Amino acid sequence: MKTINVALNQKSIDDAIKELKKAQDQLKGQMLKEFIDRCCKWIVERANHYLDIGASKSGGNVIADIKNHWVIEQSTLSQNIFTIKNTSDKAVYVEFGVGIVGQESPHKMSGEVGYQYNIPTKYKYAGKHHDENTWRFVVSNKDDVDLLEGNYEEWPKKDGTIKIITRGSPSVMYAYNAVVDAKNMVASGGGVFAQYWAETLKKYWG
Repeated sequence: MKTINVALNQKSIDDAIKELKKAQDQLKGQMLKEFIDRCCKWIVERANHYLDIGASKSGGNVIADIKNHWVIEQSTLSQNIFTIKNTSDKAVYVEFGVGIVGQESPHKMSGEVGYQYNIPTKYKYAGKHHDENTWRFVVSNKDDVDLLEGNYEEWPKKDGTIKIITRGSPSVMYAYNAVVDAKNMVASGGGVFAQYWAETLKKYWG
C-alpha cells in the first residue's frame, strides 16, 4: 500500500489530497478491471461446464478446441467493458446447431443474430433418394466430428478416413446458458459476483 506523508501546513495537505485522489482513481480502475475479468472467467468456466454436459457425445477434439479458444478482451472505448469471444471454427456450430435438425429446434438467439440453418453448401447432397437433404463430409478421426452422436452416420473409407452423413445436429447453447446463469445470479443478489467484489475491495482497501 502506498504511503503518503503529510506535514501540518496547507501546501502539504493540498498535495496529500491530490495524491489520495490520484491513488483512488488508479485503484478504482485496477479494481474494476480485476473484478470484471474475474467475472468473465467465471462465465467461461460455466460455459465449459455446459459444453461438457451438452456436447459430451460430440468429438473430443472439437470440445478441447473450443475450450482452448476463449478470449477475454477489454474494450478500447471503456475500461469497464469486456468482451468474451471464442475463436474456434467449431464454436458457433456447436452453440447454435446445424442443418435440418438444428432448424427443427433452433437456438433461442438464432433469430436475433440472424443465424441460418439448412444452408445449401458444397457439402449438401442434392440427390433424390433417401440421402436427400443430408450433408456429407470426410474426417480423419471421429473425434473431429462437431455433431452430437446419434445425428450422423459414419462410413469408414479404404484410405482410413471416415465419411460422415448427417441431417444436422441440435444446439448445445453452452455460452447462452452460462450468460443466463450470470444474469440470474446478479438479479438475485449477486451470488459469487458479490463475493468477488467483496474480496476485491478487501484486497485493495483492507
